Amino acid sequence: MVDYWAFLEESGNSTLNFDRKGTSSHFIINAMVIDSKVVEEVETKIEEVLKATQYNEEVTPNQVPLFDKQRPQELLTSMANNHEARIHLLQKLIELPFLLHYIVIDKRQLSKDDFRHWVRFYKMLNTVADDTFFTQFPQLKLVAPPNDRQSKFVPKFARYIKGRHTPDLFSDAHFRFVPKTAGLLSQLAFFLTETLAYSYEDRLKTEITKLFVQMLKPKIIQSFSYTPDYNPFSDVFS
Repeated sequence: MVDYWAFLEESGNSTLNFDRKGTSSHFIINAMVIDSKVVEEVETKIEEVLKATQYNEEVTPNQVPLFDKQRPQELLTSMANNHEARIHLLQKLIELPFLLHYIVIDKRQLSKDDFRHWVRFYKMLNTVADDTFFTQFPQLKLVAPPNDRQSKFVPKFARYIKGRHTPDLFSDAHFRFVPKTAGLLSQLAFFLTETLAYSYEDRLKTEITKLFVQMLKPKIIQSFSYTPDYNPFSDVFS
């Protein structure tokens, strides 16, 4: 049986007041799935890609250095809206043996009455994420993002999974969160989730960001949406 690891990241917030500055139009839950046998190989190749990437001041319109030469992994978390550099990096990273299984929720299609409070919103996310990921990978080992990412959803999801998938006589509860210092793998998951956000978020997406999901499409296992009449791919490519 193949042992899979999933490095989770999220993008968005629970607010449904779209007149408020900073309210996201979508909420994305992304699982970067990797066969446990190639985890070390992927980490090594990420580092090789980053070290080979050259800093080019001309393609850094946001004035954020792409990376510190002493800490090349900073490249993955400082790209911001440098789309040309992101595409260049994606072309190299998509050769790595990972897959993406992500959930996209168009918050504009949610009822404000049903999700007036953030508790109900995150309860819905817990149910959707559990059903989606567990159905595809019942033996999945989940890895949370580092604490400095200040995730709102993942800690709640971890508590939900712990209470729902407990070991018994009939199950070893392999679908669970595991403690792991993810390092470069976590940063790659962050980079890929941020890339998806640039493809979906109203305030971020442009004609060029449509290329992101097209480039990632061979790596995507499934993109799922909570609202039945919402197609994540048509939203990106329309």
